[in-house]
Amino acid sequence: MASINQSSTLGFELEMDYDEGFVEGDFVQVPGPTDGEYVAQITHTETSNDHIEASASVIGSYPDLPFRQGTEVEKADERLVLETLTLPPDGINIGTLRSFGTPLYLSVEKFMEKQMGVFGRTGSGKSYTAGVLMEELFEYEQPMVIIDPHGEYASLKVRPDGEASDYRVVEYADIEFNSDADRDLDLDSIDPLDLSRPGQATVLNLRGVDTERQEDIVATLLDALFLARKRDRIPATKVFLEEAHMFAPQRKNDPRSIIENIAKEGRKFGFTLALISQRPSEIYPNIRAQLQAFTIHKLTDDTDIKKIIKSAEGLDSSWGTQIQKLQTGEVLFVGDVIASPTFVNVRERRTKHHEGSEGMFQTSDHARDTAAVDDRQTELDEEVTAATVARLKERIDELETERDRLREQLEQEGETNERISELETTVDAQRNEIEELQSQIRDREASIEELETQLEKREQQIQEQRNKIQQLRAERDALGEGASSSTSSEAEDGEGDILDHPYVDRVLARLREELASLDKYERGMLEFFLYNESGSIEDAYFHAGGSPNSSQRYEKAETLLEKNFIRKRKRGKYVYALDDLIEDKLNDFTDQGNIDVAIDTIEDDLTSSAGS
Repeated sequence: MASINQSSTLGFELEMDYDEGFVEGDFVQVPGPTDGEYVAQITHTETSNDHIEASASVIGSYPDLPFRQGTEVEKADERLVLETLTLPPDGINIGTLRSFGTPLYLSVEKFMEKQMGVFGRTGSGKSYTAGVLMEELFEYEQPMVIIDPHGEYASLKVRPDGEASDYRVVEYADIEFNSDADRDLDLDSIDPLDLSRPGQATVLNLRGVDTERQEDIVATLLDALFLARKRDRIPATKVFLEEAHMFAPQRKNDPRSIIENIAKEGRKFGFTLALISQRPSEIYPNIRAQLQAFTIHKLTDDTDIKKIIKSAEGLDSSWGTQIQKLQTGEVLFVGDVIASPTFVNVRERRTKHHEGSEGMFQTSDHARDTAAVDDRQTELDEEVTAATVARLKERIDELETERDRLREQLEQEGETNERISELETTVDAQRNEIEELQSQIRDREASIEELETQLEKREQQIQEQRNKIQQLRAERDALGEGASSSTSSEAEDGEGDILDHPYVDRVLARLREELASLDKYERGMLEFFLYNESGSIEDAYFHAGGSPNSSQRYEKAETLLEKNFIRKRKRGKYVYALDDLIEDKLNDFTDQGNIDVAIDTIEDDLTSSAGS
């Protein structure tokens, strides 16, 4: 029988025979030094002669005195363990307690309000476990947004047997690359209010999208969603971020600052993260430090293990060996949602699991009947829409109640009805929002289709105009070559002589004057756009030596836009246009070679002056 040989009020050392069967992570119970039963967890074991020596830490309540030497220790009662771990009788079920095979439940409210990490080396089952957590949130109609770099999580639409699941999943992706996606991953057409809806998981499938655009999409949408949540325009939401080390790395990138802000402040607004990664050590430390719950799979890299132990409350260096020995499908759960680190066997998924290494998941490849999956998704969409409308009606009822309360207060105090009028206007606006919900969806789809058609026509017209310009230039050059061989020879020997022409001299002189009128910030911003294919006003102003948050950045940009030195390319992105301006002024006067000489001359002035 296992018995205590040394103890304190926090834990004890014990000796046991090989046939006792206690292993690291097991729960044991022991009589208190005066009364009651206490639960402890085995944290370390080692052999000594013909027996095993082990260390155990008390969890839950602690005795006033150390345990008595020689006190016998036995396997803890299942009911006592569940009470000590302060686990609810139902809720989110990720699996069973390894020691008992008993289902382990976590509080839905606590899970939604905690920033958490799902970590493990490649092949350890972390994406599988993430899918289990998503399924559980579906059961409680919790909104989810899933950042999916490898195209794995549309599989939530399909059960393992190929039949349609009962989960509403909306997949955004590059339609040209993934024809099975529900909607196009176009930032200009995505409404954040559509991404977070009760009972719906929105999958942002980034497979096939280049790294720069992936970062732009993640930063833009997470920022918009967090702002919408702060304004109570969307419900409390959990964001699953697969390959989190790519979007929140040690180096600075656009998404990292947004993710860091959500990690720090999201909890108080009901907008929290679940970071999924095989390299937790590569996640920015300030973000990792904000995590309050961890689902840890097998890790073998010493750096990853050390960072996790440092970040997770309740772990010390003695847990490192146990983390290395975890089997596939087995996790160590630790954090604010459970009283002590606990080993859990993850339950089987109710939906199909798909590894990113197998290629992008497409419903048509895995469903027995694709049409049946689509029909089920349509039914679920109607249910989700109804729930969204119900939430808006709830909000209207709250506003009307508040309005009535204020009306009574104002009548009693003899104040004006201005506040009542404001509330009535808000109620009316909410009613209109409900009525317009469905029509906005239909109108948005039609507008997207119309804009795409217009864009194709416009691109075709531009190409035709470019072809015509090239043809006219070729004809002009042919006529010039036949006019005089001597003139041609001189042109070839002195291409830069065009700079001595009075008209060109006047054009370039005016441009130099305009460049000279620019201040150091405007000149520095113009130099930024010269060296970059495209960029934002904030980055250009920062390059010029200013603060990217300064209100002056837009005034400086407006000056460059008015002078046609830069032009807008798309939302938030601008490009260099000084070369096009020079070409427009000289296009009808000389050939491309001389135009290039003029452009080089002006740009040399710009860069040399900027450098000084």
